Amino acid sequence: MSMATRGRALWVGLAVLTLGVVAVVFFVFLRDDSPEGGGDASAPLPEVRTGYVLDRADPAVGGPDAVISFDLETGETSVAYSAERIVTFAATASSLVVVSGTPEAHSVTTVDRADGTASEVALPAEGSVDSLASEGERTAFRFTSAGDPQEREFSNALLWIEAGQNAAEVIERDGAPFAAAAWSWLPGGGEMLAIDTQEELLRFAPEAPNDAQALGEWEGIEAVSADGGTAIVRDHHDTVELTLNDGTAVPFGPTPVDGAIPFGGDVVFLVDGPERVQKLALPVDESGRVSSAIVVDDGKSPRVLYRASDQEGIDGFEVAPDGRHLAVEVVPDVAGMVSDAYFPHARAVSIVTRIISIVDGNVVAEFPGFGAQWTASAG
Repeated sequence: MSMATRGRALWVGLAVLTLGVVAVVFFVFLRDDSPEGGGDASAPLPEVRTGYVLDRADPAVGGPDAVISFDLETGETSVAYSAERIVTFAATASSLVVVSGTPEAHSVTTVDRADGTASEVALPAEGSVDSLASEGERTAFRFTSAGDPQEREFSNALLWIEAGQNAAEVIERDGAPFAAAAWSWLPGGGEMLAIDTQEELLRFAPEAPNDAQALGEWEGIEAVSADGGTAIVRDHHDTVELTLNDGTAVPFGPTPVDGAIPFGGDVVFLVDGPERVQKLALPVDESGRVSSAIVVDDGKSPRVLYRASDQEGIDGFEVAPDGRHLAVEVVPDVAGMVSDAYFPHARAVSIVTRIISIVDGNVVAEFPGFGAQWTASAG
């Protein structure tokens, strides 16, 4: 081989090696730039940029309440549904499920997200609804019938509906309505986790509650991972992270922030986990004052996403299913807040939802209202 030929071969080899290094660096960059807990960068979750919030009317002004749709890409908002005295709502894949009415006489309405057609869902009796939540096309809630507590047919009974149904079904176990102390959907498969009156944690499909799998005695369900494999549960002694396929339980608690041990509040997994997003009470100074904050916690190096100012209060939050954004409910002036008087689900008239980027902690949007429900964007 001539010197010229060997030289060309050497340059070709170096070029191929350089391109390989660049490709590896680029791949690593993409992985590092993906949201925490987002899983394999080669199979990213579909982007979520749209959702809904509930904006109640100021009682001093009057008027109907409204479920407002929002789009983070365009900044546009619009009224998806309005009615008097909306208590809460949930979003399924194709509809909104809206609870409205007075405390002892709630109604449930489904609203087609495409054309706005509304249909009332029949309940088994007059009564109240709480713990409303949806998964796919299924929605469930707890129902308590009106009247004397000693004579009620339903007390915290689990009911559910599927898309297209015009009547809620009562979940019965051993021939009686399933009274749930707490419950949650298991994402992806349409199953439920629920705690019965004997503090037994059960996993079951709502159409087959008698085939439930027992997962031990617990008092509350704090969070379930997006893959349905892990839950954070608690009793009066401990809060633990519970692996649902084998029952393995490990202690759970917030990681110290800047050396201080915070008081933990509401928590959700960031997508499949183990990272989680949690509301914490963090110390402000040596006087003992604390402020509310939302933190991304990987168990080692927690990162504060949002911290309330001296005047603000944080009510709740909701993480987008793709792990990219966080909807935080903020009361801008706690001292001057006015209640909307929706007993027992009252909220501040001034409450707003701030959308926070989980990647960098920046506020990217703000809307009046609360109770954010994220929905997959078309396309």
